[in-house]
This record gives sequence, C-alpha cells and structure tokens, in this order.
Amino acid sequence: MSYAQSMSNGFQPLDRPHTVRKGCLVETTPEVNREVAESAMLLSQGAQRAIEMRREASRESPAPARTA
Repeated sequence: MSYAQSMSNGFQPLDRPHTVRKGCLVETTPEVNREVAESAMLLSQGAQRAIEMRREASRESPAPARTA
C-alpha cells in the first residue's frame, strides 16, 4: 500500500521507523534491527550453500547420454 493510499484510507503516517517482524508491524529498535540482520545473513548463507550443493552435484553426476 502506498503512502497516498494509506492516507486516503484514514491511516495516519507513522512518526517513527517501523519494521515487519513475524508478520506484524513493530517499532524499529536495535534488537529488531539485529534480528532482521541475523535473518538476512542466514538466508544469504543458505542461498550460497544451495549454489555450492548444486555445483557439487553437477560435478559428481555423469553427463546425460546424447542421442544422435
């Protein structure tokens, strides 16, 4: 939802920074920022590991047979 839409729906703008955590809008605090950063780091590491696993699998699996 855009800022203009929220104003037209009667919502007031927030006067402090907020973050979505576990599906809820919460006021941003150092603790919330740390949790978001940790989650982002874990997601990044998971993606990197998935890429490595795919490369390992492609190196270990035999090439598919070609038909002429």
